[in-house]
Amino acid sequence: MQFLDFWHLFWIFFYFGSTILLCIFLKNKSKKFQQIFIYSLIFINFVIHFLGPIIIHTQPHIRFMHISMINICAVLVFLSPFLYFQKDNLLKPGWLLMSIIGSLGMVGFPEAAIGHSPLSLNILRMFVQHLILLYVPILIIFLEHEKLKFYHVFSSAIFYVLIIYINIANDAILYTIGIFPNIHFWNGSFQWHPGSLYRAVNWAIPYVFLQTPFGVNQGNFMYWPVFYMIPVIFLLIIPVSFLIILFFKKFNTKSNNGN
Repeated sequence: MQFLDFWHLFWIFFYFGSTILLCIFLKNKSKKFQQIFIYSLIFINFVIHFLGPIIIHTQPHIRFMHISMINICAVLVFLSPFLYFQKDNLLKPGWLLMSIIGSLGMVGFPEAAIGHSPLSLNILRMFVQHLILLYVPILIIFLEHEKLKFYHVFSSAIFYVLIIYINIANDAILYTIGIFPNIHFWNGSFQWHPGSLYRAVNWAIPYVFLQTPFGVNQGNFMYWPVFYMIPVIFLLIIPVSFLIILFFKKFNTKSNNGN
């Protein structure tokens, strides 16, 4: 697969087309049916997260690595069955918004799929899991099981920071038990450095977050884990969350007026 080749474009159109069809299918169903359907999707994604790596990979350490909460979307999938039932919890809107951002970010820029066969089991698993990750929040919001408010943009920011800390803890565990050769080996949520986002975000990072503040390595170049992402959160996560909320508010208003 290559960026914007046939298979990439296929998945982009499939993501949007199937999401629209699913919204139309569920719109006039009973709320109980909608809830069962949505939770079934969450459960299926949760099962794929654990069984997929076991079926696809043969080496135990690779299996364990992919089963763990190794990146943003892995954390979202892992927490989904528990957050779905939460009420009046600021984490739930953050989960919904970050699920949309994470899934669309993957299908828009499928970095992990570039250079690999588009029909390999691992690439298919990746696209299917992110597709379900997109279905769930959009259905919840579209069917008005949860109403987002503009101040929830800060929930997405807080939830993103929480995800990064979970990823760092996950990296530390995998390094400690010998699966990672060093703690910076994996950078699935850009928790250690901007990676492929370098050109897009590096200009926004204050110099103070790009050097060791004290100690024997004082003044040496480094990205402060998590902290260096704070400007990115304000420049990317919060504005995108605002646009998502604005879209659904306008869409639901038009839909309700149409009825």
